[in-house]
Amino acid sequence: MAYAFARCMEAVSRMTPWDPFITRSVVLLLEETAASNARALKLLGYEPEVHWKDAVRAQLAEMQRDHVKGLRMARPIPVEAI
Repeated sequence: MAYAFARCMEAVSRMTPWDPFITRSVVLLLEETAASNARALKLLGYEPEVHWKDAVRAQLAEMQRDHVKGLRMARPIPVEAI
């Protein structure tokens, strides 16, 4: 359902001067995923030094400190790619 709505928003945005409210690429990023470092630990002995949530917080703080403007994530997926 979300992909259909996003596709509709992408189509409508071609006729408007603004970016779509949501795109299929953003829907993909928001999908629930379950990932762990168990395989990396088993195969490579890798353990992260920083929890991912702390890393995201640090990145956002750095962007705010450096006055980084909002990054555009809304890029419609070309119909040919589907």
